[in-house]
Amino acid sequence: MRKSIPVGLFIVLIGLFGCRASRVPVLLDERGQQKAKPKVAAFLDQNSAILAEEGIRVNPIELRTLFQPEILQPFESWSLSVADTSGNDREFILKLFTTEADARSEELNYVRIHAAGLPTTADILWGKAKPYANAHCVLLSRPNGQPLGKTAALRSRDGFDKLQALYMPTMDVLSKMHSLLPDSGAIENYPVNEWLRQMAELGVVRKYWNSEVRDALKGIAKEWKPEQKRLIHGDFSDLQVSIDYEGKVTALLNLERMGFGDPSLDLGYLFADIMVLNPLLSKQRYGIEFPPKVDYPGIAKNLGEYYEKVSGREFTQQTVMNLRVAFFLKIASLVTYQRNDPLLQAGVLRVERMVPALLIADPIDQIFTGD
Repeated sequence: MRKSIPVGLFIVLIGLFGCRASRVPVLLDERGQQKAKPKVAAFLDQNSAILAEEGIRVNPIELRTLFQPEILQPFESWSLSVADTSGNDREFILKLFTTEADARSEELNYVRIHAAGLPTTADILWGKAKPYANAHCVLLSRPNGQPLGKTAALRSRDGFDKLQALYMPTMDVLSKMHSLLPDSGAIENYPVNEWLRQMAELGVVRKYWNSEVRDALKGIAKEWKPEQKRLIHGDFSDLQVSIDYEGKVTALLNLERMGFGDPSLDLGYLFADIMVLNPLLSKQRYGIEFPPKVDYPGIAKNLGEYYEKVSGREFTQQTVMNLRVAFFLKIASLVTYQRNDPLLQAGVLRVERMVPALLIADPIDQIFTGD
């Protein structure tokens, strides 16, 4: 149906910009632990009665592990482990939202996903938690399994077929989610135009690229023309889906940007992960390098064709253009917002330097039209 981009081109690109020695994610040091624990402990203590109903012991509070927070506006996200009344570790995700409306929006998104029979985390304190330090809190049970992106990194040397197979169940879940039509408007439409504005006016006008590259990215952003309005994740990546050891999807994560929009946004974001971001950032994220001599565009191509089959949606010329917008939007957003992240900076700078070559290679157009 379609011609794949030459594997050799991506081998050269990944080889030129690929991962070298870099920092591996680690736990907060002792000083960081001591600074962070009171904040989390105060939230748990303030909500101790509600937590006790869930079998979570908070007096005395026992934080087993506390990882560095990820600042994701409009919330701050922590991963932690506490002991339950039986003395067993229980894993949670704690989110501190800046406004009650943001917390409520995410709650409604999880309710919608549950109602549709799609996998997600079990809620613990929806609508119950008291605000702490002017933040509105949500506590979620950590789902079974681990992020798809991490599993893919761990198994990246198993070969093309096995790596591709890991992503197939996720395409089934996306297809089911993308089949849901707008109803009473309980979930606001995803503000994709704001992201496109950021791509056209914010991220790419900074001094990351020369004027020719910036103009090319601005031109791509203008190609966005939604074909459908379906339920989409809105900030999808293979870090936003958890899978078990057998590859079954156990949860969709981080639904704060979910809304009704064009499914091409989710797909283009995922293809950017598979073809560019995983090979260049996995060393920073997991301490594991994706092997360069893998046909990552071929995996994206096959996943796209599989999605067409299971969703019944054929990719039109406009679909490909929208996928292209989402692909470069994901990359430009990462460079804009994570360029100064000390953990990812080395990899993000490699992504930044690779953008001019990606504009020339135009991988989305190559794999889905063969032009």
